[in-house]
Amino acid sequence: MIVDKVCASSCANYIATASNDVMVKQGGLLGWHGGALQPLYLSLQQSKNQVDKSNIKDEQFIAKWRQAELDFFNKVKVNQIVTVIGMMPGLHDKRDAQLFSYDQKTLKRLGLHIAYEGEQATHSSSGEYVVQIFSLSPEVLDLLLIQHSKILEQEKLGLLSQGI
Repeated sequence: MIVDKVCASSCANYIATASNDVMVKQGGLLGWHGGALQPLYLSLQQSKNQVDKSNIKDEQFIAKWRQAELDFFNKVKVNQIVTVIGMMPGLHDKRDAQLFSYDQKTLKRLGLHIAYEGEQATHSSSGEYVVQIFSLSPEVLDLLLIQHSKILEQEKLGLLSQGI
């Protein structure tokens, strides 16, 4: 796959992650902003007073979407967390762009095979800053993975107690 303009949102989530080799051309942008796990992290960012109670139908839809996305990421051998790391507590507060991505070492640790022609672009062709690049050490990534697992487990327990 070759990215010469922009690959974001579903393109980054599902096309770039499913590709064995991705080449991002000079000036091309690759970035994530969420996925099926996004509602989980959005609710963590809001105060408890602001969190709207979703109806059971919405919860069931999100649960099916999460399972389908998890199945997809297991099949392509990429960690599903790639879609939400920039939304996680500790990193979300440091976000200063619409999209987030990762340096090449972090991408590789997440199971992605992405190469860049030149430097990773962070600005659109019109000069707008749109992609923040996170460079995560193996230790920080491991901590985020552990934190993510705990959050998923807490949510699972909460849904079970609600009968969803």
